[in-house]
Amino acid sequence: MKPASSSSFLIFSASLYAQSGEIKVIDGKVVEGALFKEKAYMMPRFMDGKVKLTNGEIFEGVLNIHALTQSIRFINDKGDTLGLNDDTIVSTVSAGGYFFIKDKRFYVQMLNTDGNISLGLTRTINLGSEVLAGAYGGTNDVSSIQKINSHTSENKLQHIKNGSVLRFDYRENLYLVKDGKLYIPTKKNFVKFFPSKKQFVEEQFDSGKISVSKEKELIVLFNQLVSM
Repeated sequence: MKPASSSSFLIFSASLYAQSGEIKVIDGKVVEGALFKEKAYMMPRFMDGKVKLTNGEIFEGVLNIHALTQSIRFINDKGDTLGLNDDTIVSTVSAGGYFFIKDKRFYVQMLNTDGNISLGLTRTINLGSEVLAGAYGGTNDVSSIQKINSHTSENKLQHIKNGSVLRFDYRENLYLVKDGKLYIPTKKNFVKFFPSKKQFVEEQFDSGKISVSKEKELIVLFNQLVSM
């Protein structure tokens, strides 16, 4: 990529959206598994983006984020797909209409914000019984992300040399985000972060219009609160 000019999360939320499937791996490569290939990356394609590091430096390049390894992947000038040596130095990622903040373990896509409270979405893939997870700005000069220490793109699948069939789970979770921390989107937390709209929040939950297990309903509620 090119330099261009996080916090602890609460993770006890049940998955709002989950799918399971199987992949066939031969010599470290997924040769079968349409669902896995569809969900492997957090954005629909590699696109021009910017990465802000925790020290304020900003890099740009053609990139995506891998859901299995929770790590940035970028394409260099030779067309090779590479990964950063250390994703813990990443603060935010922006590409196209997507914006992510980086937690110690997850990349969290910001869906909406009122400038104080945001609604964030995580996408993760768990392989077998093991969890494999492992606003940019400023006036910095911009240079290639390839200047960040990187390595040939890989993940734990590449250590599987013989043919194997593995099960995986794909999960999405929503969180309320404040000051870099994630909170489960319960009625209590909505009231906590939108105290002036307490009555509206309680009415929505108590009437059954909103469920903490329904992703679309929570997104609609957050958008309503931000626009009120």
